[in-house]
Amino acid sequence: MSPQMYIRTATGVLVACLVLVALAPGCATSTDRHHATNDTWQRTSIYFGRDVRGTDEVTLAQFNNFVDTHHAPHVDGMTIYDASGRYTSDTGHIESERSFVVTLLYPTTTERDTRRAIHTAATAYIARFHQSSVLVEHSASDVQFITE
Repeated sequence: MSPQMYIRTATGVLVACLVLVALAPGCATSTDRHHATNDTWQRTSIYFGRDVRGTDEVTLAQFNNFVDTHHAPHVDGMTIYDASGRYTSDTGHIESERSFVVTLLYPTTTERDTRRAIHTAATAYIARFHQSSVLVEHSASDVQFITE
């Protein structure tokens, strides 16, 4: 599946919200990491297809193991959704595939390193689970941490 052909109809049903250290970088309980004002951060959603060529699909346990190895060391937190996606294949057929969607929020000051880690994780997923691609979506996001 090429990224250009991926048509996302993410009917995301939240199956897990992993809080590894905090909800997002900079949102830990120590006062030096709180952001009292609105800041522009980056929001990245990564779409990991679950179909594995020649076998069943990637299980939640396999995916959690992958996340613990490839994402957890690089970000403070993430949200994971179980989604149902559709895309047009190279042959023109509409295909359906379950996906895991990982959403990250991180300060623009860490954008270069975070994007590098995302690229490394995506290529590792492609190799490990025999995928043709992983869709990565980046956007600016106005973030406000609301505290007491």
